[in-house]
This record gives sequence, C-alpha cells and structure tokens, in this order.
Amino acid sequence: MRIFRLARFVVPLFSLLWITSCGDGGGNGGSVTVSPSNSVYDVTWNSGMSVPIGNPVGIAIDNNDNFWIMSGVHNGSEHTLICFDPASMSILKTFVYQNLIEGVLGTGVYGIAWDGSAIWISVSGNNNKLVKVDPNTGQILANFSSPTTLGPSDLTWDGTNLWISTGTGEVHRINPVNGSRTQLLDLVYRDTGIAFKTGELWISHLFDNNVTVYDINSGSVVDTIDGRLVANGRQTFYHGQLVVLSGGGIDFYDVTTIP
Repeated sequence: MRIFRLARFVVPLFSLLWITSCGDGGGNGGSVTVSPSNSVYDVTWNSGMSVPIGNPVGIAIDNNDNFWIMSGVHNGSEHTLICFDPASMSILKTFVYQNLIEGVLGTGVYGIAWDGSAIWISVSGNNNKLVKVDPNTGQILANFSSPTTLGPSDLTWDGTNLWISTGTGEVHRINPVNGSRTQLLDLVYRDTGIAFKTGELWISHLFDNNVTVYDINSGSVVDTIDGRLVANGRQTFYHGQLVVLSGGGIDFYDVTTIP
C-alpha cells in the first residue's frame, strides 16, 4: 500500500511527505514535494440553485446529467435519496432508507458518488460503511467497511476506483470490487468534499472556503485556491464546472487554467 502524508511538523502548509509502504503497513522515508509557487487554477462563482429536498448532505451526477441528492440529518433514522432533472427540478426517483446508521448514535450519512452504474453512499461516525445502491430500484447491493471515523465524509469516482475523504484529514482510494484500500493522503486540515478531475483530486477544507488540488498519482500539491467558495461542502464536477453542495443548495464554479 502506498501512502502519501502531508507533513504534520513545522514545514510550509502545502508540503507533502511521500512515504511508500508495503501491504503490512511498514514504511520507508521519502522526499518532500512542495506545491508550485505560482497559481495553476482560478475558480469563479457562476450560479447557484436550490435542491428539491431539505437537509442535503451528498451529491452525484449520473451519465444522463441527472442530479442525485442524499438527504437526512445526523443521527437520523431515515434518509432519502432522490434523482432529479436540474432543468425542470422534477424529481424522477425517490428512495427512502430506514436505519442506515443502524441505530448507532454519533453517526451521519454524507457524500455519495456515481460509478457509471451504481450509487455509493458514505456512512460515517461511530458506525462506518460504504453502501452500494442500484439506481433503478434503490436496492442495497453491497455494504463495505469504511475507514471513516467521524465525518463529514465524501466520495468521488475516478473511472476505476472510489476515493473517500473522511472529514478528519484522510483520503483513501478504495477498490469497488473487494473494498481494499490502496492509497491515502493524510492532511493537516479537516476536509469536507472531494471531486475527481482528470488526474487530480480537488479537496475542500472544512473550516474555511479553500480548495487544495492534488496530483492523483504522486500525491503532490498542484494548487491551493484560497477563499473562492461561497460555502464549502460535498463536491463533484459537471461539464467542467466545480459543483459544491451545502445546506443552502448547489453552487457552480467556473474553473480556468492560469497561463
């Protein structure tokens, strides 16, 4: 298992300590990779929209450009997954789940991801699991254990694997077939959202409106974009725009590369 850790001692905030380890957890020392001194991206707010359900906590977008929203409250016994058309705001599907947290208080249901054929749901806290759902019937297809311990967690899909941000500063790559974890980032800040964009992971910070971009292969910092988000939350990409879901709804941001 390869592990990339952001240094916790006194180094520049965006330095990344790259540690390589074997499957038994042992590691060897590595090199420090520092993020570029020049900005790579600019992020500009474009528009916002409401969602047709209260207490939204997770967002995903399927192959038909329909939006999926997970709704519910922390410690809630009932959670709702909806699919809606963002143009008409028509709700196309509604699935209600009882006891996703299995009665374990201190647990929440958070980010979701679309893998091309199924929806994945992250449950985090004192009970932690990944739930795979059939988008046609709402049936739960599988439950996997999860490395989360608190939340707010989020999920993204890179075309092959799931990535989960734990909300406590860890990011894991997860094989969707057997649930094995093969890579992680260990951050010096708590995270609240993660989104995949062509070889990169975009991770939003929990306690400010910043986003840090990482190279998905090396783990190095590509860029940190300060203070551009109106509100932080769960993330995805939609036709090149960064999409951020918060309690107030969805915000769309244009992403431009700085020459």
